[in-house]
Amino acid sequence: ATGAFCGDHKAETCLDACWILAFAARRSHWAVMLETDLVIDRLGGLAFELTCSLDPEHPRVERTRVEEVLVAKLFDLAWRIAEHGVTPKTAFAKLAATSGRSSILTAAIEYILDKRAKEQRCTRHRHDGKKPRGSAPSGLDCALRLLWRLAERDHEAIPTIEKDEDLYAPLRRMIRVAEAVRTLRAFQGLESDEVISAELAFVQGMWPFHDFEAQQAEAERPPPTVEDYERAFEQQEAREAAAKEAKAGDGSSTSTTTPKTTTTKPPACKTKFVANDGTVFETRKAWRKYQFETFYTFKNTQNATLAKAPGEIDGQPFDLADLADCDVVLADWSDQIQADGLSKCKVYVGACAESLFVRTCTDCTFYAVCRQLRVRDCARCTFVLFSQTEPVVETSTELRFAAFRGGHPGQREHMDAAGLDPTRNLWWGVFDFSGPNDCTGPAGEHAGNANWSYCVLEDDDDNNAWFPRGPCEQVVARTAPAARSTLPSQQAQNDGGAFDLSVTQDTAEQAVAAAAADAVSSSTPSAPPPPPPAIDGQAPVVVSAVSTADDVSAPPTPPPVTPHDGQAAGAPATKKTTSPPTPCSEGQPPNTPDETPPPPGALPTPPPPT
Repeated sequence: ATGAFCGDHKAETCLDACWILAFAARRSHWAVMLETDLVIDRLGGLAFELTCSLDPEHPRVERTRVEEVLVAKLFDLAWRIAEHGVTPKTAFAKLAATSGRSSILTAAIEYILDKRAKEQRCTRHRHDGKKPRGSAPSGLDCALRLLWRLAERDHEAIPTIEKDEDLYAPLRRMIRVAEAVRTLRAFQGLESDEVISAELAFVQGMWPFHDFEAQQAEAERPPPTVEDYERAFEQQEAREAAAKEAKAGDGSSTSTTTPKTTTTKPPACKTKFVANDGTVFETRKAWRKYQFETFYTFKNTQNATLAKAPGEIDGQPFDLADLADCDVVLADWSDQIQADGLSKCKVYVGACAESLFVRTCTDCTFYAVCRQLRVRDCARCTFVLFSQTEPVVETSTELRFAAFRGGHPGQREHMDAAGLDPTRNLWWGVFDFSGPNDCTGPAGEHAGNANWSYCVLEDDDDNNAWFPRGPCEQVVARTAPAARSTLPSQQAQNDGGAFDLSVTQDTAEQAVAAAAADAVSSSTPSAPPPPPPAIDGQAPVVVSAVSTADDVSAPPTPPPVTPHDGQAAGAPATKKTTSPPTPCSEGQPPNTPDETPPPPGALPTPPPPT
């Protein structure tokens, strides 16, 4: 990814590589690669190239749609290098020191003042998916956050500058940030997160030139009254009288020393992270940990009802751990959910945009709407389930699956936010890593094995439905089990695409080789070969327009063909072909070209010359 980002000049390839590097910076990977000079120079140079024009006749840089996504992802990567602290400090130091045609500061200022940054804020990389607005910062927000961090770094570096160094270089950069953000705020049109980032960048850029604490104190001071003016005049007269008495003493010159006034330097701007309950933290890491454990986790609880109302999760991950005899209701949409160590609990999951992990749970019932269900080391659990993909179980016993029935008000909007289609429910397509998956029911449908089974409910039986926040319309469709061949993984395998999880590497390679051989043997020539000469006393052999050379003259000994499903080992094999069937009269079965019988009395003829 680093090589493609630095060496490939195609916008699509560079965008994919930049997405991988941004993901790595967000996940604390590859710090050594992100601090190399080649990556930093490429990041600054490419951002400058896509945002800054050096042609006075064409001050606007024309960008394609891919380049619009790329420039936003470049500022995403730069902000993550500066913000998350997962890379060494030298990486951000090198990025802040870029200048000239690689200046990331100049590129960010040009980008935030470009109106396309607001117009294209919804354009995302395809791997980011259709996430709702606010779940990930836009390119404009990332550029503002980067400017905030650059100005903060310059402000912190001012007291450490030596006498022989240029003191005004960081001051000039901070002035550029403040003026650019001031201009951006004048145009309006910013969203909530962008407004906060712009305010932080502006305040940080103005710190050395303005006493914000004095301004705040002056604003909070009440207006002076008449008594305040009279008191001030009295104090002034008292000071003048004391000065005269000092001079008219016994002739000795008494020098009055004027107290030295010292101007206090405003303290360095330190970001405060405030939790939902008002608790303040100095570091983002401590704030995130407190937020998640306090507001997005239920754990170590017994005999209680635990609930989250709509809007209280809002797309965040959620954890359930070590609960016993509890009723849990998550009536909101969320990211990944993990449930570990639950016993005799009843859990409702309104809409999970990612995977629902259930591990080491016993005697529990889950009413869940999720993108995928993954179960491991569980026993005697029931899943009344909606799953966008095929559920996966492993090393579990006595599991039961049924179609989801229930809901809560606003579930349709929550499923839309999570990117889930209510009409596509594959709750029945369970794949078990620990048991066979080729079992079929009495009607040919996909059935369970010794580890899991179906708990099919009647359509008019609502006794097992759960509406935790009161009666409402059920959004999710109730579907019945179907044949395993209708699952997406099986259809992809039959179409020559992906294989099932139970297919071995050798079997897959043999299937690919057989498919290639069939494609070669079934290829039709551009024109049919000339018919062979007729034998005296016999009718000439007529070649159909849809027949191939193999249809005219079959070799005396046909090659062995591996019997397919449903064919006996000793039965004559029927050759596969992609040619269309020949027309047939009503009431007769159609004959394929390979099954067309030769004329009566015809002898096998040699193949025509090539």
